[in-house]
Amino acid sequence: MPAFDEFIISYKDRRASLPHENHHKVVSNYGIFRPIIVVNGQVTGIWKRTIKKDKAVPETTFFERPDKTTAGLIEKAAARYSRFIEK
Repeated sequence: MPAFDEFIISYKDRRASLPHENHHKVVSNYGIFRPIIVVNGQVTGIWKRTIKKDKAVPETTFFERPDKTTAGLIEKAAARYSRFIEK
């Protein structure tokens, strides 16, 4: 999800979807939100986009290593995103 999606930004108390120990990884001390990876309603990591020549490369950072099924789904989502932005 993008950095300022209402899934994460709309709530003052985000503990239902974002464990307290990972809050600082998603929201900086200055209130800047990072794009998030959500699996089954839980924030499981962050991502960023890097443009390299003619392609977009999503880079992911997970709080815990995802299982193979989840990793595969995230790879498919990243490919769809790259096609969406035509890179």
